[in-house]
Amino acid sequence: SLSEVLFESFLMAIIGYYVGTNQVTAYAEYSLLFGIMNEFLLGSLNAIPTVCANAIGAKNYTLAGQYLQLSIILYLLGGIPFLWFCYFFTKDTILWLEWGDDVVANYAQSYARINIWTSFVQAISTGFQLLLDTDDHANFTSLLAFSCRFLCVGVIYWIATSQELTLELAAYISLLFS
Repeated sequence: SLSEVLFESFLMAIIGYYVGTNQVTAYAEYSLLFGIMNEFLLGSLNAIPTVCANAIGAKNYTLAGQYLQLSIILYLLGGIPFLWFCYFFTKDTILWLEWGDDVVANYAQSYARINIWTSFVQAISTGFQLLLDTDDHANFTSLLAFSCRFLCVGVIYWIATSQELTLELAAYISLLFS
């Protein structure tokens, strides 16, 4: 959504201005690398509106819950190899692709070890949000997602202006608000 892209842009600008160019480069490179891998996994979650709409239309809410559980489990099980890869090989991949030097790759590796957990928490919450969207609660989920992103970027900005912000601290705050 538009707000998600805007908040990601604000976060990148805050990291770039207050933390440094090596860290914003690491943030962008990891986001690109994980984003490519994550697109392969999102198929099971993106099926939720389709299959759950059929179950909810038939008033079979148990089946809709089972579809939700199955989609999340498929995402998590399929994500274990990606999680392992990102946890251990982000630095090596960035160096192999010649996206940066050793300093940037180290920042990306330390950020990846925290942010992969944020991605999995967000995937689970996305599954529930898609189910609520299917059951005509789209306004609630949109407001909740907007509020969480706004608070996350706001807290990161507040810490960046009042203390020393690091890329790892930004990742922990993102995990807290995911």
